[in-house]
Amino acid sequence: EQGQTTQLFCKVAVATPFEGKAKVTIYGLPAKVTTQVLELTKDTKELVFPIVADKTSPAGKHGGIFAQVVIDKGGELIAGNVGGTELRIDVPLPPKVAVTPPMPTPMPMPMVTTPPPKTDVPPKRLTRLEQLRLEQEEREKAAAGGTPLPKKEEPKVQGFEAVKDEIAEDLAMPKASARMDAAVTEIANTMKKYFTQNSIHAGSKKEGEETTTQAAPERPDLQALAKRLGFEFKALGPLDFESVQKEDIARSNETGTQTREQGLVRGIGFPYYMFGIPGRESNVHPLLLPLRTIDDQAEKVYITWKVSEQEAYTPKLEEVREDVIKAIRFAEARKLAMAEAQKLAQQAQQDGKSLADLVPTDRKSNYFEDLGPVSAVNPFGRGGVVPGNIPELDSVGEAFMDAAFGTEIGGIGVAFNSPQRVVYLISPTNFEPSVDSLKEQFRQPFNRQIASMIPSGATKIQQGFVKSVEEKMSLQEIEK
Repeated sequence: EQGQTTQLFCKVAVATPFEGKAKVTIYGLPAKVTTQVLELTKDTKELVFPIVADKTSPAGKHGGIFAQVVIDKGGELIAGNVGGTELRIDVPLPPKVAVTPPMPTPMPMPMVTTPPPKTDVPPKRLTRLEQLRLEQEEREKAAAGGTPLPKKEEPKVQGFEAVKDEIAEDLAMPKASARMDAAVTEIANTMKKYFTQNSIHAGSKKEGEETTTQAAPERPDLQALAKRLGFEFKALGPLDFESVQKEDIARSNETGTQTREQGLVRGIGFPYYMFGIPGRESNVHPLLLPLRTIDDQAEKVYITWKVSEQEAYTPKLEEVREDVIKAIRFAEARKLAMAEAQKLAQQAQQDGKSLADLVPTDRKSNYFEDLGPVSAVNPFGRGGVVPGNIPELDSVGEAFMDAAFGTEIGGIGVAFNSPQRVVYLISPTNFEPSVDSLKEQFRQPFNRQIASMIPSGATKIQQGFVKSVEEKMSLQEIEK
């Protein structure tokens, strides 16, 4: 429950013995939920992490929680990610109204015994079999002495209204997932069937001939198919590796594989599949072969194919005049929008105004408050991370997160979203843990070494930290 504590029990199986102690850290806990870093040795069989939930911790199920084990082997840090679980946080039940019973008749004062001194050793956790045996012993003692058994504490039960949405979601999820999988499979099979038929038709041409007497297969109407199955149809292009980065689909990855050792591992990103790795464009996705990709953060599934492609070339101005004019206008419009947003932010800071004060009455729909909690990156699978996301906003990206987490509480940051079609003014209201706490943690050499192992922007953060220290100490690098 919110505001309560619990324990996370971890069984330990050491496959390769090691010397000394290893540090174990839990990652992926929801906002305002904390625990401790524990240590284990080659002989450790179980770890118990104390989980402390704040009164304002987000309620609901939170997955993606895993443990990272770091072993110091002769000064070299070896890290590995293991396990995978979820945490459920409930909203506390409303307090019961206390009823004061009548005063009982005074009884003779029993003899008071001195309780044993408390120790710091936590009580041993009983297995289910040991609990049943203990209960049976209490029954036998009660039956022999005529003493009634102590009443068991009644389990806390939430009202239906408090959990009805969660129940509805749990009931609907299996059927919804099955329907989604069936629809995705139908679309992919339809596209793949055409790809196969078209390949056979193309291969039936006689050598040196441009055409064949056989009728070409009919291309499926994907727009009608998508409408029937409840999907959104969209045609993109022409695009290249750079321009596709501004599309939402660029943040999706090939579905990947499920492995026993690493869990779910996603494949490479959509742009690399469709256009190949820059400099190695030979490994590109074939024409008309369907590709299924997934954006885990946005919870979107994409099924795409390329309908045509051409070698890169420099067109004549007459061919692309309209596109050039549009691109120049967009580039200039982005500069004007950014300058106006920065001007608004600066003026608000000088006048002591909030973001709400800047929004005109007819634009209140563009103002959002109480968003979050938000993370710059979120854990995915075992040790992987994906960029943070805010469903209420339009495709926030790295620049947005840099502004959000680089602006002090009460300040106003300015940033484009990922496709650079919206400029956001951002005002953080709280950081958890605090910035001072994070700075103190990062000053510890061990924590910086751990950070260097984490993917995403950890390397950039570490380089920025070193650079700031060099500037404060007036250090200069001398090249020989």
